[in-house]
Amino acid sequence: AIDAMGGDYAPDEIIKGAIEASEHIDADLILVGDEKKIYTLYSPDYLSNKNITVYHCSEIIYMDEIPSKAILKKRYASIKVAFELVRHKKADAVISAGNSGAFVTSAVLNLGLIRGIEKPAIASILPGKSSAFILIDSGANVDCKAQHLYQFALMGHALAVSYLNIDTPKIGLLSIGEESSKGNRLVKEAYKMLQHSPINFVGNIEGTVLFDSLVDVVVCDGFVGNVVLKTCEGIAQYVKDLVLQEIKKHINSEHETQKMLKRLDYEEYGGGIILGVNGLGIICHGRSSAKAIKNAVIMAFHFLKNKIIDKILLELNRINNRSVGESYGGV
Repeated sequence: AIDAMGGDYAPDEIIKGAIEASEHIDADLILVGDEKKIYTLYSPDYLSNKNITVYHCSEIIYMDEIPSKAILKKRYASIKVAFELVRHKKADAVISAGNSGAFVTSAVLNLGLIRGIEKPAIASILPGKSSAFILIDSGANVDCKAQHLYQFALMGHALAVSYLNIDTPKIGLLSIGEESSKGNRLVKEAYKMLQHSPINFVGNIEGTVLFDSLVDVVVCDGFVGNVVLKTCEGIAQYVKDLVLQEIKKHINSEHETQKMLKRLDYEEYGGGIILGVNGLGIICHGRSSAKAIKNAVIMAFHFLKNKIIDKILLELNRINNRSVGESYGGV
């Protein structure tokens, strides 16, 4: 289920992204939103030929609205209805570029939290020098306790095992220094808890080496994580714009130039995965173009096809040596 009304460029870019995704995967896609606005852009027959249907709902939760109030007030908001479709087994996943707070709230209300997890987290997969790494939490929770960071680390570990296929992922805690004595109270308390965890905690990691592929999972609260994520996106765009012409002077192959720039493009990575709920949801940047939506839909398809959520739950169960939630089926 794709939230057609969420995002700065909705519904145009969202629909376009869904259409582009349909050309790469064998799946039935549902656009959730105002059918009048959607059909003004593309005819029902055209969308049907792309295996895309429309589920009508008339309301939108805008970026400047308070999520908890908007969810209660707007019964037929597109992001809320999309998660309801998953709850009622009419869809397998949700993709949205809308209000992230409304996304997280809707996910928890409709899918429920995994047992043993107190707060969900958004995990973003970012490119490192030699391999990708996971940043968790990248925006779901601005206020956290140490046990929440501990739980984020467990979920990040499970995602790295299940999706990145790393047997023993290295887990780092984002701080202002490598030493265990560095950081605020939250980080210091989380450090102590992670020292005694069943996962491969390697200590603190500083922002200067974030992309050096020293760790596979970087753990932080959602406030810090979102600042890091958006700063990285801004710097990457700045570098692309600033040095594109200079890079072309020193690289003979246009293909190699585009390959290098592709690694700097956050839209290539789709969106962040919400972890800690009994289901699959991917939240994209509010400024997402069709390319980001396409890649998010393709990512969701691969998650479902390979039953990644099932594997995450099994891995959490293994490391905790107890049941942490019900299994969630894929396609």
